Amino acid sequence: MVKEQFQEPDVVHKISHVCFGMQSGAEIQQSAHLHVVANRLYEAERTEVPMPYGVLDRRLGTSVKDGICSTCGENLATCVGHFGYIDLELPVYHIGYFRDTINCLSSICKVTALKEKLNLSFVGC
Repeated sequence: MVKEQFQEPDVVHKISHVCFGMQSGAEIQQSAHLHVVANRLYEAERTEVPMPYGVLDRRLGTSVKDGICSTCGENLATCVGHFGYIDLELPVYHIGYFRDTINCLSSICKVTALKEKLNLSFVGC
């Protein structure tokens, strides 16, 4: 039996549009496994028992070598981690997005921009 080299089929796909963006608050809550509300890391001082509903809660994944994740039952090496969310009192802006946002907004030409009808087809991807 002779081995043949794998060849990718010549299939061409046309991409109609690409959408990207930040998740909304509702989407973050829906995809999260835990609402983090505890302000302490551990149940008591000088213990290694994570505070329930805290940032080290075992439902978010384990942070110790011999620990088991309470969500998926995997260990530190195989658990991918799980999302939690924290309700903030005020909006927080990610400083890493400022430069890209300014560059994007600065590159839009107000004279040669898309016409209103065509532009509306891209809104709300």
